[in-house]
Amino acid sequence: MSIQRFLALATVCAASLSCAQAGPVQPGQELSPAERSALTEGSTVQMGRQQFQILVPAVRPKGAGAASGETWLVNEQGVVGRSTHEVLVAQADAVAVQAVVASGVLPPLVQASYGGAMRLTTLRFASFADAVRARAVLVQRLPSAEVTVPVQYDSPRAR
Repeated sequence: MSIQRFLALATVCAASLSCAQAGPVQPGQELSPAERSALTEGSTVQMGRQQFQILVPAVRPKGAGAASGETWLVNEQGVVGRSTHEVLVAQADAVAVQAVVASGVLPPLVQASYGGAMRLTTLRFASFADAVRARAVLVQRLPSAEVTVPVQYDSPRAR
């Protein structure tokens, strides 16, 4: 084993140990490149111009995971965020969104809430990847709508 490879491996192990000792990650926390490579699943999810990596279950807060309806991820800048797999569709009639949903081109829905007069629809999916795929379809099918997959980079606090 070369010295460079050994040092890279030692850095990743140290980052992994320090994160494990520090406890779970929090939204808004910045991870170093070594921590990102050690603490993510390796695959990348592309959403528009943004790329995200999914965090491994061991570093997520207790109770946060697939069963909780959340995905913990890291953006390109190394900032930790969380998604509840929601797609928000604004400035589109509920009937138009329902037509896209009924066409069967979206991944299976977990929950849908149509805003009617407010022209805001919330669609929830089983995974972050499903929400991102649905966003891409909705952007294409409803070009005048604003379609987003919110990622939260801070923790809610009482005022």
